Order: sequence, then C-alpha cells, then structure tokens
Amino acid sequence: MVLTSAEPAPVLGPTGLGGLQLGMAKGDAMVSGELTQVPGEVGGTACAQYQLIKFPSTDGGYQVGASGTRGVEVIFAPPGVSTPEGIHLGSTLREARSAYPKLGSGGDFLRTPVPGQPDYVYLVGTGGGDTVVALALMLRDQTCIN
Repeated sequence: MVLTSAEPAPVLGPTGLGGLQLGMAKGDAMVSGELTQVPGEVGGTACAQYQLIKFPSTDGGYQVGASGTRGVEVIFAPPGVSTPEGIHLGSTLREARSAYPKLGSGGDFLRTPVPGQPDYVYLVGTGGGDTVVALALMLRDQTCIN
C-alpha cells in the first residue's frame, strides 16, 4: 500500500488495526470490508485464517486469526504499520524494549502488555536476532497461535 501525505500511517493497537478490532465477531469482521478468508485453519485450531485486504501478504500466509466463539483473536502487523509507540517490522529489539519495558526475554517470540489494555498483548518476533521480524496484537488468552 502506498500512502499519500494526506493519509495517516496505519497503527496496530491499542485495540485493533483500522476498523478491525480484537474481539470483533467473525461475521462483523467479514462484513467490515477489511478481510478476505484464506482456506484452512490456524495451527489446527478452530481459528479461521484471514488476509488484510489493504495489506495483502506476499507469502500467502494469514494475517488475522478469528474463532467462532471469541471473534478476532490475533492481528499480525503488515509492513508499513507500527504500534502507537512506533514499533514496526524492522525495529531493533533495543527499540522494542525501550517502548515496552515489560517485554519478555528468551526465545524467538516475546510478549508484552499493551499499554492501557490489560486484556491485550503484543507479540514481538525476532527470529532469535536483534530485529523485529514479526509483530502482532492479540488477546492475552488467545487460542489461535501457541
């Protein structure tokens, strides 16, 4: 997606991305015009996979996971989208730790509470390196990914 100077940069958080919100019912998410369904389920769970229409994935993977009972449970950040604190794909782990002092340690995927949203967390993926290679907003007790 190419942004013009009149368009604000997309923001992931604190409760969603654009009109797509965590906890939004699957049916409401589909009629929002934000998503298109991808065949299959996420990780063998009962979560359906979706692509963001405005930010289609180049690798064909899913960007949103939603269940029939809990609605939208996880939203992965596409390139060009950042959190309100300025963290985005390509940020350094040091920048992420500065923005989120409670960011976990150890492993390739670290979690941190979303400021002001006790039921939501950010998932920061580093692939074991020093750069953010995956970023998601999700329900604290989501069931779509491990």
